[in-house]
Amino acid sequence: MFRLGNEQAESIRFEHAFPDDPDPDRWFEVEQFRPRAWVFRHPADELRRHPAVLAEVRPTWDFMARVAADMALGAQTASANMQARAQVGAELHVRLPHCLPIHLVARRTGWERKPPHAG
Repeated sequence: MFRLGNEQAESIRFEHAFPDDPDPDRWFEVEQFRPRAWVFRHPADELRRHPAVLAEVRPTWDFMARVAADMALGAQTASANMQARAQVGAELHVRLPHCLPIHLVARRTGWERKPPHAG
């Protein structure tokens, strides 16, 4: 096992590509349709390193989509000084690298996956 000293660890910086980088492996996107439309684009590495994802032995695409939705919602509400909580009935699409879009709907119990053919 190799350990970094405090000085070495503090000097490590993660660099992300610019948001207009076309490489789909670098980003995940969350797009909300209802009740208010917005799009959140964020580095996929941040999602892969999220504590909830790291805690899962084998995180599924659905699980990662729910974590991404929570991250996006948290970013949207952080500037408004509100608790990050989705409005029941809110609908969004989550686009993860190497995965078809996942359509989620907010319920009282959390995010529920909506089948792609459901209107």
